[in-house]
Amino acid sequence: MFSLRSSLTIGTSFGALFCLYGCIDLSGWDEMAHLSSAGDAAISLSEDGTIVMHVIACKAPLERIKVFTRGDYPEAPYKEEFIRLDSPQYGYIEVPLAYPTNNDPDVINTIMNEPDRMFWAYPYAYHDGTEKYPPHFPELDGVTLHMLESYPRGTVLYQTINLEQTREEERAGTNSLRLVPTTVENFKHIPSHHREPDCVAN
Repeated sequence: MFSLRSSLTIGTSFGALFCLYGCIDLSGWDEMAHLSSAGDAAISLSEDGTIVMHVIACKAPLERIKVFTRGDYPEAPYKEEFIRLDSPQYGYIEVPLAYPTNNDPDVINTIMNEPDRMFWAYPYAYHDGTEKYPPHFPELDGVTLHMLESYPRGTVLYQTINLEQTREEERAGTNSLRLVPTTVENFKHIPSHHREPDCVAN
């Protein structure tokens, strides 16, 4: 018969084991639980071949976009380049990733010259430091110029979870996100798990 004493003993044992292995630091979990969405993000290749970021900023204004790639060899640090707005902006914003660039490291030049080089684009929301958990934008994860070129110029592409990914693809490290094509007007209004229902743009 399972007694209260047995239950307490088991509970105490699990507690001891929990702290034996470092009394796990869950502070990051608290931050994740409080994260909120600032808006949404998508990407396109314009008619003239420029990569363009499309951002809807609702809960916080867009301040800058970070574009980064892996280094040139496995142990190399990531290379990153920032595109800063003249001032933080709300609403619908298009940010071209101008090419060529004089930045060092020249991330955008690398992306444009190496169509299969994977890159990430992360919009940063402006915040004044008064919020403990400021809202964040979603990033564009593991995109290549080759992927963008496979769609008609001007097609807006946003990312969503690839529910059709197989276990073999998962084990092979295939990106679990997929690009979904749409138009600018649809992107401004379509439902998205990245933003709240009232976060739309005119």
